[in-house]
Amino acid sequence: MKTYLKECPFDGPQDPVATGHLTLRFSIPRKCSTCAFYFEGGCKKVTNRLVRLDFGFCGIEGSKELVKHGATGKLIPQKCNECRYLIKHNFLGLCCGKDREIWGDLPRGLDS
Repeated sequence: MKTYLKECPFDGPQDPVATGHLTLRFSIPRKCSTCAFYFEGGCKKVTNRLVRLDFGFCGIEGSKELVKHGATGKLIPQKCNECRYLIKHNFLGLCCGKDREIWGDLPRGLDS
């Protein structure tokens, strides 16, 4: 699930709602919790592929211009490439570790 939907077409509250899948415990944005496209921690808006959920703006200003991440070669927003919260998740790839105490086992996606 390393694919991103550029922008979620649906409006709604993004405050965290507790949920889980298998042994994982995490929260998802409220608007995703009632969305028909939500599936096991991801969004199935793109046919046959899960994409990351819309957690909203992370609160850190910076350029969203895509640059190559040094270790992986993946294209990520420049502000994320330079951010102390950038983490490598075993299943999800590069993610945002900011507010991990809120989102739990499902870290935020990178701002797009």
